[in-house]
Amino acid sequence: DTDGDLWFATEKLGVFLYSKSKNQLVNYKYQENNKNSISSNNIKDILPVDKNTIWFATDNGLSVLKKNTQVFIRYQHNPIMPFSISDNNITSLLKDRESSVWLGTKVGSINFFNESNTNFVNINESINNSFGLNNSIVNALANDKEKTLWVGTNGGGLNFLDFKTHTRQTYLMESFSGSKVIKVLKNKNEDIILCGTLTGLYEFNKKTKSFKNLEISNKEIQVSSIIIDGNTTWIGTDGDGLIQLSEKGSIKNYKKIISQNSISDNFIIDIENSDDGLWISTQFGLDFYNKETGEFTNYFKGDEKNSLSNNSLTTLFIDSKDRLWVGLGYGGLNYFDKKTKKFYLLNESL
Repeated sequence: DTDGDLWFATEKLGVFLYSKSKNQLVNYKYQENNKNSISSNNIKDILPVDKNTIWFATDNGLSVLKKNTQVFIRYQHNPIMPFSISDNNITSLLKDRESSVWLGTKVGSINFFNESNTNFVNINESINNSFGLNNSIVNALANDKEKTLWVGTNGGGLNFLDFKTHTRQTYLMESFSGSKVIKVLKNKNEDIILCGTLTGLYEFNKKTKSFKNLEISNKEIQVSSIIIDGNTTWIGTDGDGLIQLSEKGSIKNYKKIISQNSISDNFIIDIENSDDGLWISTQFGLDFYNKETGEFTNYFKGDEKNSLSNNSLTTLFIDSKDRLWVGLGYGGLNYFDKKTKKFYLLNESL
């Protein structure tokens, strides 16, 4: 956040706050008899809204923490209140260029937070071309110009919402059902959005309103993550390793090869870009790819004290001081000291 504090979401242990200035780790967890605690221990997303306010998307509503009081305010669905959150299972948060906040939910479409009256406006599934979404399950959001939003849906393709004109446009790829499921959205530049789907990678041109299939393989590939690295695009996949795509269209596919220097697993969970290379979390191990040498360094759980704590990994994060944080599938969080090549475990026992 703006104070330099680091926040980490978990699926079972709530939220961890690491304060570098205080050298302190704090764990915020759901407390059944405390209405001012966070609403669930399953945290899906975190968004610092301002210097004093942090939003947490959970599977049991929205929790808003005021740092100065250390009190959580809960926002949950209420069927008799039309301006409450439409669904408690919140999957993503986004702050736009006007500092408005958007919430993506599992089955309740998108919610817009109206700060003036603390109401939530639900952008739900709609029929024909009326304002709303053509599919109620939202997988990805991408920011755009003033009062507009791109939405990747779970079967309805790409939706464009214009809140000035109160209109929606829907854009579909060719009629493969998997390409209508958009899992990842990434702005490549002002005119191009990259769409990761269950069948491959697509480039959407905002000016021509058309899709282009970027042929990254001779078969259908499920895209799990996208990183823009200058003129190079890195694509993480579910089962087909790491793909490097150049601006000119040349492709390099990095897969696990037994007994050779390679990526540790073909199922990529997350990718983080650093000055000297890529950090890659997989379903079985952590990798560092050196862009200059083209070599991989693999990190696995071992018997030594400061090895990786778990081979099952989730998210990666490189902070403003170039420190690497590794989310574990279970057991907490690892901090990696690049100088000593040692991992340190942060969990609820600290």
